[in-house]
Formats: sequence, structure tokens, C-alpha cells
Amino acid sequence: MCLFKGKVIKWTIIIMLLAFVSHVNGQLFPVSSQYMHNAIVINPAESGSEGALSLSLAYRNQWVGFDGSPKTYTASAHAPVKSDRVGLGIVVLSDHYGIFNHTIVRGNYAYRIELGRGVLAMGLAFSLTNQGVSMAKLIAEDADDDVLYGFGESTTKPNFGAGLLYSSQNYYLGFSIPELMSHHWRNDVDTHRNTSSDLKYDYFIYGGYHLQLHPQIALAPSIMTRYFNSNSLQFDITPQLIISDKIWLGVNYRTEGILSALLRCKIDDQLSAAYSYDFDLGDKRQYINGSHEVMLKYILKYKTQIALPR
Repeated sequence: MCLFKGKVIKWTIIIMLLAFVSHVNGQLFPVSSQYMHNAIVINPAESGSEGALSLSLAYRNQWVGFDGSPKTYTASAHAPVKSDRVGLGIVVLSDHYGIFNHTIVRGNYAYRIELGRGVLAMGLAFSLTNQGVSMAKLIAEDADDDVLYGFGESTTKPNFGAGLLYSSQNYYLGFSIPELMSHHWRNDVDTHRNTSSDLKYDYFIYGGYHLQLHPQIALAPSIMTRYFNSNSLQFDITPQLIISDKIWLGVNYRTEGILSALLRCKIDDQLSAAYSYDFDLGDKRQYINGSHEVMLKYILKYKTQIALPR
């Protein structure tokens, strides 16, 4: 058993090191102001990190008032298995913008080992992405244009992802590459070609700290750095105040010139709800009315003083 575990760790680390060697230009993941509360969407190593079965639903309406603005629907479930060493998860993400839409179904696997005063989780993911184009949504000058209204492309493509997560009692640090493959349309054969070299990745590096200021008040700052395949960096800085372990109040500043107000409420020990509103501080603010994001999370933790029937 120890030999088997050693091999699992060895090959997981090898695969992740290979991810650094080459570069891939993958699908750009939708942005989220609530990333710290639902990080499984970007990092498979988060699978099982809640210590129990965790279910979440999220909806984001970006750039309200802008025709064809992005709308993102996300559902996820993950849980630890086998004495908390292994975590399994599934993520379904559907993103719609203009005439384009893509849906991702991803299965996650994470393996955890004790390291120092914390736990190191190594995650791998396999996903299928369906991308579609609805040309009928376009307004044409020629209403009888059969090519415009009859054409619609839909393709399904595989992908892989990897991530690391180190967490202790007071802080956590994560790194992930959600997609390790790229897909390019080839006109000569009218199909997509899968590639995994001479391209670029999207990198995510994020972390957070929990500082207890008072028995009923804690400070939980977090930061995320995102490196895009367009050779640009984006930073999210999010200080949050936790009151009585029931209410999270915070702000998020994104280097694109976006300021967000965040609120999360713990309805009971299992159910919580979160909401955020983004303010655009740039030139786009005269055309759009910000962005809304809501999330529900349910964690199946049960406390009882009665022994199991067995």
C-alpha cells in the first residue's frame, strides 16, 4: 500500500512538472468575484477540501445592459473519500456570450499528503468542452440569407487540467492550470486539431490568510494572480471581514479597473449564500451597469451524539 501511494505521488508530481515545460493556449475561463468561496472551478486540487460533501450553484450576469453580455452558470460537487486522502469532484460550467456558448463538464481527482504543519493536495482533471455558435441570433440586412440562419457549428473537445493546494490552519496557497490542451480550427480538413506544445497556458496563483482579531471578528484577506494566454497579468485583491463566523463583508479590486462589493451569509451550519456586485471604474461604465453574481453552497456536515446503527 505504501509503495502504491508513493507511485501515485511520484507520477502526479511528474505530470505537473511537465505542465511547466510547454505552453498551451487554452479556453479563457470566465471571471468570478467569488473565486475564494468556490475555487474548485479553477483548481482540481480543491476537491474534498471542505471535509464533507459540498454542493454549490452560482450565476454571474456580467456587464448588465450590454447586449450579448456574458452569462455564466456553474454547478459543482466534491467530497473526500478513503479517510480524507482522496477527493473527488465534478464541475459543470455553462458560459454564454453573444452568439457563442460553451459548456464544460469536468471530473476532478485530488490526493492529499501531510507536509509540515499543513496538507498538500495534488489535483488532476479531465474535461469535455462543447462549443457552439448560433448564427440565427445575428440581425442580418438580408432576411433571406440562408447561410446566416442555417449555419451553426458545435464541437466537443477533451482537455486536462492540474493543480496544487497547500493549506494549514490559518492560510492556504493554490496554483492551477485549468486547461493543458489547445484546439485550433483547421480549414483544410474542417475540424479542430488538438495541440499541446508551442502554445500558452492560463495560470492561476491564489492564496489567503485567516487572522483572528477578536473572538467574534476575523480578517480574511486573499489574492489571486492570473496570467492570461495573451501575455497579460490580472490581480484580484480581496480583504474580507468575518463577523461571528456567519457574515463575510469584503471588497475586491481587480487590476482591470473593477471594484466589487461582496457579501456572504451563513444561514445555518450547512447552507450559505453569497452575492457580489462589480463596479466598472473605467471607460465602459457609461455603457454598462456593472455585474451581478450570486452563489449558494450547501455542505453536508452532520453532528450527532448517537452511535451509528451498525
